[in-house]
Amino acid sequence: MTETTPAPRVPGKYGRKPRDPSVPVLTLEHYLRPAQGPVRFLGTWTPALGALPAATGDINYASLVTAAGGWPMYCNGPDAANPPGSPDGCGDCTCAAPAHMLQAWSTYSGHPEVTVPASSVLALYSAVSGYDPETGANDNGCQMTSVLAYLKATGIQDSAGNWRKIAGYAAFRDPSDLFLTAQILDTFGSVYLGYNMPQSAEAQFAAGQPFSVVPGSPYAGRHAVCLQRRRASGTGILEVPCWGALQDVTRAFHRLNCEEAYAVVTADWLEVNELTSIQGLDLEQLLDDMSDVT
Repeated sequence: MTETTPAPRVPGKYGRKPRDPSVPVLTLEHYLRPAQGPVRFLGTWTPALGALPAATGDINYASLVTAAGGWPMYCNGPDAANPPGSPDGCGDCTCAAPAHMLQAWSTYSGHPEVTVPASSVLALYSAVSGYDPETGANDNGCQMTSVLAYLKATGIQDSAGNWRKIAGYAAFRDPSDLFLTAQILDTFGSVYLGYNMPQSAEAQFAAGQPFSVVPGSPYAGRHAVCLQRRRASGTGILEVPCWGALQDVTRAFHRLNCEEAYAVVTADWLEVNELTSIQGLDLEQLLDDMSDVT
């Protein structure tokens, strides 16, 4: 039997701009209801920030995605879909991540799996940043909050021509909080994350190794991904679509390098659950307050 050589994993581009502190955004912790006491999380007792259901065991929404092609590069690096102005890829990671999230969100909500074409990701990137795919001009990345605001107001077009919007979002006060991150992943099916990436991460990605802390590795850029799996044990405890592949991320790497994290609520989730409030989170008030910041 002839063995198939796996395709090489090539690091892509960065494109996450730092959040502008002058732009208002809701803080997730403001909407958490008080917890009754500490809970046991990965073998230790942890003070709960809110009374969301405790997230234990393997939380796996990565496996929901079954479409051919898996998790596309979406022009964020080497990709046959890259436009003329960016033959090596562009810095659209902040827009690629929500397209990946839609793949899992749709099946998580009980609907047929949604796919998003690369052209729609580029259109989102162009609308938010002014990027020109024909010339490559203005390939300067986006703020995650700008992408979220556009997705709430306008949305992104899926492969069937439908416009997919989000209903609301809120930023973590502490993006490195793995306990809350797991709770939000379990509740809403994904978490929108912004990492500060060291150069060591590029070599780890190419070698198929987890993103882990390498002391002294210089900073390389800012990246946006979405969390789709949290494993309860093992070195690579988090799993994110990144540069066209699923990538493991260690807890230590996340704690050290996660600069932004957002809970994102979709219209599909609200429709399936038929409610605007859930255990431990004042979702109704969060969605009502969105009108004040967008």
